[in-house]
Amino acid sequence: MALVTVQRSPTPSTSSSPCVSESGSGEDDRRSQPRSISESFLTVKGAALFLPRGNGSSPTSASRFSQLRSKHAGDLQQHLQTMFTLLRPEDNIKLAVRLESTLYQGTRYMVVVSTNGRQDTEESLVLGMDFSPADSSCSVGLVLPLWSDSLIHLDGDGGFSVSTDNRIHVFKPVSVQAMW
Repeated sequence: MALVTVQRSPTPSTSSSPCVSESGSGEDDRRSQPRSISESFLTVKGAALFLPRGNGSSPTSASRFSQLRSKHAGDLQQHLQTMFTLLRPEDNIKLAVRLESTLYQGTRYMVVVSTNGRQDTEESLVLGMDFSPADSSCSVGLVLPLWSDSLIHLDGDGGFSVSTDNRIHVFKPVSVQAMW
């Protein structure tokens, strides 16, 4: 188990946000200024769980702890850093789990991403992200919105399926412990 801190730098274009303030309160000015954000994750056996801010530890102690313990996280810290480059600044990774894959030779992750939607509701989706072993590039292979009618079924071998919109997607984490 390790604590991993990933630095998020906003993309050069901050115009990707669909929210536009018409009040002239300066909210757009604050949003358009580049700022560095650090995200902390608890990692264990191929999985990363987002740790919300204000969890009682200072950023300095979290950074020191991650530098000491990140060697146990393997490629996960680098993969998280790369995942953030594909996401919008307002998107948050809640969970990233490494998956078993018999056909694909690279590293495959199931990533749960959330963002604030309309009327301040939290919207979530599952992304399937693949890392190529040749050049460590990351690509998104699955985008699965989680609707209110989504059903999750556990199977007997540590995997699970997500059913939504009359489609079924099966996931098998590298470790059952990674999901708990």
